[in-house]
Amino acid sequence: MTDPPSTTDTTTNQQTNANQYNDEELARHLQQEEFMGVATDRHQHVPSAGGIAMGHMPGSSAPTAMTGGPQPTVVGQPVGFGPTGMAMGNYGGPPGTMGVIAVSALTPAEGKVLLAYQLSRTVMCLSVLDLLICVTWAMNRSFRWFLLLTPFALCGLIAGWTYNRIFVWGYLGYLCFSIAARIAVAILLIANYSGGWLTALLYFLFVLIEIWVMRLVNKYRLLLTELTPEDIANLKAGRITPPARQLVFF
Repeated sequence: MTDPPSTTDTTTNQQTNANQYNDEELARHLQQEEFMGVATDRHQHVPSAGGIAMGHMPGSSAPTAMTGGPQPTVVGQPVGFGPTGMAMGNYGGPPGTMGVIAVSALTPAEGKVLLAYQLSRTVMCLSVLDLLICVTWAMNRSFRWFLLLTPFALCGLIAGWTYNRIFVWGYLGYLCFSIAARIAVAILLIANYSGGWLTALLYFLFVLIEIWVMRLVNKYRLLLTELTPEDIANLKAGRITPPARQLVFF
């Protein structure tokens, strides 16, 4: 028969089991402390100017603004975010921040100066088109007299470049003659040829376009009368910030 375990052996086994349990608990406790220490280190708050807490976000080496403390008021429209609201990039700030476009209000006087700049570019473009039309017609021997109109069409280009109202009047004179000539040709086509209705309709369409151009040029002329000599000097010297939209058609 086997001898029953002695009291000494039983006590030794209990102490061994207790030591193993304590070791496991100690290892588990150290593991938890290590994990919590890493997490705390990653999100450690660092004070910064303005009372905004800074922290290291996971995966980023640069400190990132965290919630807390007084926040500055930012006026603008967020940029760099896609239609789903996800950030598309970093615009001049630390990772994870939003870029903003500053909202600037123009005074009425500054708005007129920028509009004059836009209209001047529009008038120059339209004048170049009229010059090309005159040269194209003058290539036909029957319409060589169109060359006489080219200086007046050129007035629009000069008016847009120099902001001079005298040249604006010259371009308006060309537009008035062009409208009258097109209406006369359309009437002659209708009166003399039974099959000239389509061509006459095309001429009337050109008349509407010329009236629209005249409206823009006259708007440019009236705007120049409202500008001060200093504004016109700044426009001529290019001492303004060009707007994003260079041309206007209304």
